Amino acid sequence: MKADKKTTIRGTIEAIRYRSSDGFCIFSVLDSPGSEEVFGSRPTVNCKGFLPATTEIGDIVTITGTIEQHLKYGAQLKVDSAVPEPPDTDSEEGVTRLLMKLPGIGRIKAEKAIKELGYSKAWECALSDPGKIGVKPSDCDRAKEIAISLSVNYEIVVALLGFGMTDHEINKVIACYGQDAVKIVTSEPYQMISDIDGFGFSRVDGIALKAGIAPRNHSRVMAAILYILESSENEGNIFFPASVLCAKAQDFLETSAMKHQVPLVNLPGYGEVKNGILGLRDEGLVVIDKQKIFSSYLLNAEKSILGALG
Repeated sequence: MKADKKTTIRGTIEAIRYRSSDGFCIFSVLDSPGSEEVFGSRPTVNCKGFLPATTEIGDIVTITGTIEQHLKYGAQLKVDSAVPEPPDTDSEEGVTRLLMKLPGIGRIKAEKAIKELGYSKAWECALSDPGKIGVKPSDCDRAKEIAISLSVNYEIVVALLGFGMTDHEINKVIACYGQDAVKIVTSEPYQMISDIDGFGFSRVDGIALKAGIAPRNHSRVMAAILYILESSENEGNIFFPASVLCAKAQDFLETSAMKHQVPLVNLPGYGEVKNGILGLRDEGLVVIDKQKIFSSYLLNAEKSILGALG
């Protein structure tokens, strides 16, 4: 077997042997379809990398990573991304997996609750009265919060994980956009730059491209132009000649696409960048004066300074 070979597997988390506070895990995945071709006859695939905080033993995950050879443990999968599948609340196994995420509920207690109440009623109790499924009284409030969060946000979390977000980023996005989080990320992701602290152009561009935003998307072009203008302040510039800005934006957008491993096709050209500048002007974010393009923010800041100096 060759090392450094990219592969994708899907299976059930069998064990989590180590988990750090930042989410790095050493874990194993059981019965991954097709894993025999990659890992020989072994039914278990050993993995190392970051797992979402919500992911536990028994969850089904799709993992993409690089195969590495370890002298002692043999073939291992170094994880690039691990995306869990949302449990199905319309099946016994799905509800079992959800109940096992509640404090003090393992598989035995979950299966017992489902046997006694039925999977639909058991899940209703998790949302309203978790004591009836075996949760300790001291943990009931916390269990209800977890169950409600799983019920409302689980599919959103899974979708955002698929776009390469971390748990911390997902919490910020859901806190800002609520149930519209996936809609915003897949349609107007560059809105996150101004809406949420810690989301700069480069990070958002990677998320947006992974979420299916086209490389020549109008909002992407405008966000890049604005980033170039405003970041140029560190170099002492508050404007660019239009031709220079267009060329710089084209190169910048291509470089970002390469960084995020997007095929270099249908990249924005001069026309798209020009339209992006005009779009920013119409929104009042840039000023065009004699073929010079200014960031409105920087221009106004300079005028304020000059005014203060008299």
